[in-house]
Amino acid sequence: MVKKEFTKMISSSEDDRLRLKIETKKGKVVDIVVQYEAKFDEEWHPIVRLFFNSCSGVPLRKSLYTLNRSLEIFKTWCHRFC
Repeated sequence: MVKKEFTKMISSSEDDRLRLKIETKKGKVVDIVVQYEAKFDEEWHPIVRLFFNSCSGVPLRKSLYTLNRSLEIFKTWCHRFC
């Protein structure tokens, strides 16, 4: 199997990026993962992951942040900038 990974900044502040992982077998795509990541406190945090596995045949979405963790980050951000 061949695995490739790409990262693309999607904001001018370079605090948001997409990570793309593609896995192929005999020239056919068997797995794709697209993950949105955001930078908080100088560290990258995965926020949402979309993936498609050829075995299931169905694209899936997974939120990687709980509501409590998201609110905690938002409050920290507001105290700094608001």
